Amino acid sequence: MNMKKYGKLFSLSINENEYYEFTSSEDANRWGHLLYDDWANEYVKLEGTNDFHNTPIFIYTGTAYCAINKYKRGIETSIPPSYVKMADFSIPDAIHSAPHIPKKIVVYRIISGYINEYFKNIDGVFSPLLEKAFLSSSILSDKIVENISTLNDPEHPILLKIYVPNNTEAVFVNSIGDFPDSAEAELLINHNHYLYPIKYPYINKDHNLLCVECFLSNKPL
Repeated sequence: MNMKKYGKLFSLSINENEYYEFTSSEDANRWGHLLYDDWANEYVKLEGTNDFHNTPIFIYTGTAYCAINKYKRGIETSIPPSYVKMADFSIPDAIHSAPHIPKKIVVYRIISGYINEYFKNIDGVFSPLLEKAFLSSSILSDKIVENISTLNDPEHPILLKIYVPNNTEAVFVNSIGDFPDSAEAELLINHNHYLYPIKYPYINKDHNLLCVECFLSNKPL
């Protein structure tokens, strides 16, 4: 039934046991701050400001993400020139300069709508999603689930469990802002990544949500 509905899965050999999954805010924040705080301090200085509120990544995560993501996905072309600069240069370059993820980890993302809007059955294959925008994710599943009410279609949330390979370009957002450790442990992954579904959709028992497990890749496989 699943193959008929969604298509055949890609033959990807993923050893789930090799991917570290964070289980507490303390664990997630310790890892993120240790890896990214020094870089974040230098990033603020390089942007020529003493206030992290004025950095492109912080502006993106606060007010500009919706417009910039629509621009990156080709949905919106008329956005402020400052946003275009951030989308095409400032943010990708900053994330590229940050420490790359040193080990294989699991992150989570919430999307809304229906699975076939994202992962299409193309010629009988359960095809990957190319995320042209920056990919906001959480290191902790319970934190990302708290954002369901902010979705465009909160009645149809989909939980993505994403297996992230080492050396992936990303930034721990909490290192840039004055976020409390109780906040979402957000990992912002650079643009133009593929999400390959590695299992058919199922109900995640921890959150009672439809879930798709994916492998992240910076190139087509």
